Amino acid sequence: SDSNSISSDQDVQLQHYSRERRQDAHGVIKHVTATLIEIRPGLSATPRLTELTATAVEALVFGELYDLVFAEIKEEMIEKDSLLMQKIGEFEMNHYLKRKYHHQEQLQTGPKKEEEEEEDYPITGENISVGALEALLSIPEARTPVDKLAYCVRFLEMISVHFSNDTDHYDSNRNESQDLQNRQKDRNEEDETTAAENDKKKKKKSGAQVMGADSLLKMVCEHIIVAKVPSLNAELVFLEEFARDEQLLRGKEGYSLVTLQASLHFLNASTDFNEDIFKNEE
Repeated sequence: SDSNSISSDQDVQLQHYSRERRQDAHGVIKHVTATLIEIRPGLSATPRLTELTATAVEALVFGELYDLVFAEIKEEMIEKDSLLMQKIGEFEMNHYLKRKYHHQEQLQTGPKKEEEEEEDYPITGENISVGALEALLSIPEARTPVDKLAYCVRFLEMISVHFSNDTDHYDSNRNESQDLQNRQKDRNEEDETTAAENDKKKKKKSGAQVMGADSLLKMVCEHIIVAKVPSLNAELVFLEEFARDEQLLRGKEGYSLVTLQASLHFLNASTDFNEDIFKNEE
């Protein structure tokens, strides 16, 4: 029991040590901000001024302490981040080996029929936004919560724009087809057949909208896989730790962070990307 007690004490000490630098950073930020506002009360005259003051203090503090603080978080998340990189590597290697095998098979037996073609790599170039990748890869370069959150927002905005363009193109083509059909209906009396077709189209339209909403999480996962940010778990823990409530309650910042967290949690928990992410892809 004595050995268990010693082991428990050591675990507690390690847990305290693992947060020591973060607690110091919180303390310095709080102290410097309070001192500034006490000396210059005008800095808290409006919520906007108070926020700008806090942001300036954070930039000052993390200019000196960021490397130490992030190293602590990175060490805490190293196992989770390493496992994610390993899973991404295995996912890509498996598809590479499949393509290599099918290529060798074709050299021996000749090209396959169109309906027998092997399955392509599930992440296509047209599903990836270069702007979103740039934003995601820029998160580790930022050294303050404000700057990291800005890249998170940019990342999600670029994905949304990319997805919206695809959806608008699809909707435009669908609407043109519907216009032609509607003009034909105006010339004919509506009967049971046309009523049934209308019902089908309503269901199809509703299904397309649901598909669009469900696609966001998948698209974020695809970009995370392609970007391969080595310490993404640590990056989001840093934001969870230091992003202020005022920032997260604005809307875009909070939504972007939560979306990234949900996608990353999904990838961390997945044991088979093909099965969990791409199984139902059409």
